Amino acid sequence: MRLLFLIRELSVGGAERQLAALARGLDKARFDVTVAAMYAGGGMWEDLARSENVRLVSLDKGGRWDTLAFARRLIGLAREIRPHLVHGYMIPANELSLLAGRAVGAKVAWGIRISDQDFSRYTTFRRVVHRTGTRLSRFPDLLIANSHAGRASHIAEGYPAENFIVIPNGIDVEAFRPDAEAGARWRAANGIDAAETVIGLPARLDPMKDHHSFLAAVARLSADLGARTPLFVCAGNGEPAFRAELEAEARRLGVAERVRWMPAVREVTGLYNGVDLVTSASAFGEGFPNVLGEAMACGTPCVAATSGDAAAVIGDTGVAVPPRDPPALATGWRTLLAMRPEERRALGARARERIATEYTIARLVERSSRAFEAVVRGEHAVGVSAA
Repeated sequence: MRLLFLIRELSVGGAERQLAALARGLDKARFDVTVAAMYAGGGMWEDLARSENVRLVSLDKGGRWDTLAFARRLIGLAREIRPHLVHGYMIPANELSLLAGRAVGAKVAWGIRISDQDFSRYTTFRRVVHRTGTRLSRFPDLLIANSHAGRASHIAEGYPAENFIVIPNGIDVEAFRPDAEAGARWRAANGIDAAETVIGLPARLDPMKDHHSFLAAVARLSADLGARTPLFVCAGNGEPAFRAELEAEARRLGVAERVRWMPAVREVTGLYNGVDLVTSASAFGEGFPNVLGEAMACGTPCVAATSGDAAAVIGDTGVAVPPRDPPALATGWRTLLAMRPEERRALGARARERIATEYTIARLVERSSRAFEAVVRGEHAVGVSAA
């Protein structure tokens, strides 16, 4: 089966890592895989470029207004490949996959990687694209969400339910594994003492990640613990103006000395192994939170707001709290920090076991392969039922 994946770009992000893992993992005896990015470059571009059995193509989009020439290049690529299935990954690649698929008579699948959105925090263009997706959602042959929360929120907005399945993300439990030496190297490289208690927030600087609630929770915990307050490490990229806003908020709350801002890390296993806890404060929009799955695979317990399927991923191996609730988030941290080190290690071991049992790359590839082959045959694809 000839399969064409379409994505905006291959930067270092959760969805991009999932696409790269899936493209590499598909059985090359069954699938001829091409990944097309609207824009070249990015950390995952370099990763996929080293894969012998995946063809990587840049459509060299010149910008928002490069439309007609870009459409011709996209359709030209589709005519060259003659795919059986065109699979979009997120907006606007989902909508564009319809154009490519219908131009060559291919089946079309959309990848839904988010759940409920607060569009008041984003541009008008983003809202328009999202609404366009809702109107066009009856035309793809298959809709694949990576979370039950994402499927439910999109159906509530008007997406059809009948061809909408859930395939959770897969975590590479060989790449993401307990590694005390990697954690020690990460601490040393960042000047963090081995005895320091550290809580990590690996998240891009974006309104959905709710760094404001996170900082309010840090202030709450600091008021309780004083000099025993952990060091909080925020690793992620974003708009400089938004970062400046968050740094000013940390200063206003009196916690600037306990919060360290770092750029996104491509090799995140050192961070996951170098911190004592990983946290997520997302207020909305999460699908399957990759950060939680990756940290758990490294044996690091998590405290997370319940945006998307966070609570389902964590299960009973960490703490899930309501979104936009700084006191609850601070209480979650305090609960795990109060454990003895051996208790936290045992909790982390259970977290890894949960990921290695339920959310592996092998399961992602197997479920996706069956769905792709079913939709091309004109059959009903089957996903994962809600627990």
